[in-house]
Amino acid sequence: MINEIDAEALVTGYKFFERTCKAIDGFIYNFATNFGSEETEEIADKITDLIERKNKLINLKLVIDECVKKLPLNLREIIILKMKYVCSVESMASILNVTKRTVFRKIKKAMSALAYEINKMEYSKKIVEIIYKECWLERIKGQVIRRRHIEEVV
Repeated sequence: MINEIDAEALVTGYKFFERTCKAIDGFIYNFATNFGSEETEEIADKITDLIERKNKLINLKLVIDECVKKLPLNLREIIILKMKYVCSVESMASILNVTKRTVFRKIKKAMSALAYEINKMEYSKKIVEIIYKECWLERIKGQVIRRRHIEEVV
């Protein structure tokens, strides 16, 4: 099951999906063009693994996009500001004409709603697996946990 921390890690990491897929394409190209004949099977396995990884990230991005579309407008706008425009809390507060505290509450509510939408789909277990297999997403999740802890203390 996806929780709101997972959802926020996915939204925060969203901006890196395309860049990661392009990097994977570069690795595939390098593996495909720079190998000796004795390594063919090993290289083919690496390329297959990279293609599967890229496909999982593309599908994950599509699932996130689909779930965000299902959210009410007030929650969707918070996620879009965070996910696509990479706005800071201060910027979001200014754009929405609310306090920073209100933005934090809206983010938390939006992430809960996004997690709920993702869990309604049949992919939630696969998404959790992707988060744990993609070390950069796992690091983002750790950052979200630390930031949330600091917010609770303050």
